[in-house]
This record gives sequence, C-alpha cells and structure tokens, in this order.
Amino acid sequence: GNILRLDKSSFPRSNFTKNKPGKATVFCRSSVSHKSVETVVAADLFADKTIYKDSWLDKFFINYFYRKQSEQVGGFKSNKIGYDAFVDVSKEIVKGRSALQQQEVIDKVLHSLLPKQAPANFRRFFPPTKWSCELNAFITTYFFKWLVGDMELIEVEIEKEDGTKEMWNSQVHIKKCRYLENSGCVGMCVNMCKL
Repeated sequence: GNILRLDKSSFPRSNFTKNKPGKATVFCRSSVSHKSVETVVAADLFADKTIYKDSWLDKFFINYFYRKQSEQVGGFKSNKIGYDAFVDVSKEIVKGRSALQQQEVIDKVLHSLLPKQAPANFRRFFPPTKWSCELNAFITTYFFKWLVGDMELIEVEIEKEDGTKEMWNSQVHIKKCRYLENSGCVGMCVNMCKL
C-alpha cells in the first residue's frame, strides 16, 4: 500500500537524466514486507544545503535515535550535536559492515525503540487496509519529518485481491531527503531505509 518515493524533486537540483553517470532516481518501497530500491546518485545533489529548524519534539527523536544507534556500536560518541551527531553515528554503523550487517544493526536499533510485542500488535491492529495504510502514511509525514524532511501524501491506485481498483491516499513523497543530503551517501541511505 504505502510507497515512499524519492524522485528528482527530492534533491536540490532537478537536472536528472536517465543512464548518465552520476545521475539518479531513488525509489524506496516502505511496506513492511516488500522492499525494492533502485539507486544511483548525482554528484551535485548537495550544492544547496537546506537549513532545518527542529522543534523540541524533533530534537527529542533525533537524540533518542542517536542514543539507540550508539548503543548498537559500542557506545560511539560523536563530537557533533543534534542531527549531525545522528548522521555521524549512522556513518559508524556503515564502517566495516556489509549491507546485510548494516541492516541487522538498524533492525536491532528499531526493535530497541519499542516493546517486544509492538510489531506483532501493530500488524494485528493495523492490517493492510485502506484505512490503516492511509493512517500510517499520514503519521509518517508528521512523525518522521525530523528524519527525512518535508513530505506530502499522494493518491495511488491500488489493485485489490478481487481485481477491483481504488485510490488510496497512502503514497508518501519525500520532497528532499534530509538524511541523504546530510550523509552524502546513497548506500548508507538505502541500507538504513530498506528495513
């Protein structure tokens, strides 16, 4: 149901062309069980860096995720603060680890954020229906803005099991990915988001 889409408008420059070295379109499927990613990155993506004014709630989430990531890499301490420290510890997760190992670390981080029964309860209370996918997409645009920047909801046509189609307002479009812009590494971005 939900598709997290990063396209040429997600980046500072809109001069993207297919099959040119250093140019890109990034698609990340955000449903719990189906993930697909196509990536290549343009060299000039970060020429115009966005300045974010994080709220106290954003700062709480940034620091909370930083601490949880730090615990998974032996208590890594960044000399940076705020979002820069969060990106710094993410880079530490990447060092010397394969893509699969990076995903395993992030999986442990995500599981450490919630009680053990939370994922199973979430799936039980929010099966993949139009209502739950639209609610999940709506919540994503508000509670994960600190992580990826501004997002918007877009309607997407969904084919149901009986073959009928209907429009769901469940596609989340990231206008310009904050994490990708700040980390400067699409591999890191993809491996962190693939879960």
